[in-house]
Amino acid sequence: LLDELLAAVPPALTVQLEVKAHADHELALRTTRVLCERLARHPARDRCEIISFWSDACELAAGLGFRARLV
Repeated sequence: LLDELLAAVPPALTVQLEVKAHADHELALRTTRVLCERLARHPARDRCEIISFWSDACELAAGLGFRARLV
């Protein structure tokens, strides 16, 4: 489904992918890691931004070379 979403979004737009994991810090980190792994070689990587209310998830994404922002 992620590939379908990225294919459907016009190339000129930034895609914000929000990591949500209600009250589960470890799930937020696992989700962020998997998301970054899936995007690592994807052609849309440079137009993706990972956002979350979990600061550690944003730090992880940034450490893996992705644009990330705390919301």
